[in-house]
Amino acid sequence: MALTEIQYGSLASSEVMNNNFNYLDGRINTVSESIQTATEDINSDIVSINNSIGTLEDDIEENATAISSIQTTVQTLGSSGGYVTTYRNGTSWYREYFSNANKTTRVWLEQGGQTGSDVGSVTLVKAFTNTSYFITACSVVRRIGGWDFQAVDRQTNKFTATHGYSNVGSTYTNWPSGTVWYACGV
Repeated sequence: MALTEIQYGSLASSEVMNNNFNYLDGRINTVSESIQTATEDINSDIVSINNSIGTLEDDIEENATAISSIQTTVQTLGSSGGYVTTYRNGTSWYREYFSNANKTTRVWLEQGGQTGSDVGSVTLVKAFTNTSYFITACSVVRRIGGWDFQAVDRQTNKFTATHGYSNVGSTYTNWPSGTVWYACGV
């Protein structure tokens, strides 16, 4: 059905008028339904946006709490000597602990590595401030019996690894050679 045009000044029959009113009523209902559907979609989107905003607010609050906790931890580390520098290259490594964020005052040093032989000079990755550091080591080579490690000629930047062992039983061949070591101190 379509809208019937009525010439200005002429009289229209009640049938034409009823058809035009029915057509306009149908168009108004169609537009009204479209507006209703669009309004429902918008309201649904608003609910989704509000839920998302609520979730984001919760996330922001949670992250703000986490950031505050991290700041407290950093301040605590700063006052407790927890500023750390680490290094690793192959089997050599060290971890230095400092009392300040500028890392100017070292309060502890630990380091370790592996040598290519059972005995010999070991150059430390980082020098200690004195020779009162602790060293422990073990041989990579499988031994039967006792093994006595010694660090002789201890200096701030190196030591000499030596050991004595008693090989009770057969001699092993084709085993890797070397000493795994760990040292700590200031």
